[in-house]
Amino acid sequence: MIAVDRLIACALGELASEAADEVEEHVLSCSACAAMYASFVRLGPAIRALVHDGGAMLPATRALVEAADAAGLVTRRYVLTPGSVVPCTVNATDIYSLTTYEGLDLEGVLRLDFIRAGTRIADVPFDAQAGRLYMLTRAETLRTLPTVKLPIQLVAVEGSNERTIAEVTLDHTAFDPASA
Repeated sequence: MIAVDRLIACALGELASEAADEVEEHVLSCSACAAMYASFVRLGPAIRALVHDGGAMLPATRALVEAADAAGLVTRRYVLTPGSVVPCTVNATDIYSLTTYEGLDLEGVLRLDFIRAGTRIADVPFDAQAGRLYMLTRAETLRTLPTVKLPIQLVAVEGSNERTIAEVTLDHTAFDPASA
């Protein structure tokens, strides 16, 4: 099984040719990876459109974050480490907020789930070597939130077992249109 972030990167054309060849060779012999890869190839243009046009919150690869940043779409950044509480907000001109979760022990993790305020996103892409997870969130969505503490849990799923990798909190301050 190949890491999900490598399958996504390959499907989006973000891997060097030698690395892409390795992924594609594996996909030819692994039906599970082949099914995921086919989905990512099919969804790739939609994912790019979501990021460019201001779609909802989505997990991202480093390459996708770099592309969004180069296009001027990332206007606010937060870095969270296990156990941290980070104040955050958004203003009238923000497009996307990038939240980077780092300092994560992801060695041996094959599946990572992201849980925010009870909502679970299963099998998010992550950078195991760097110990990072990237999330892009549409500022338009964030402007609708009240002042609230948003608990986030990152969970490694191993068969029927789950192991908490990190718990963090975003301490969100509501957008005030009067101050815009």
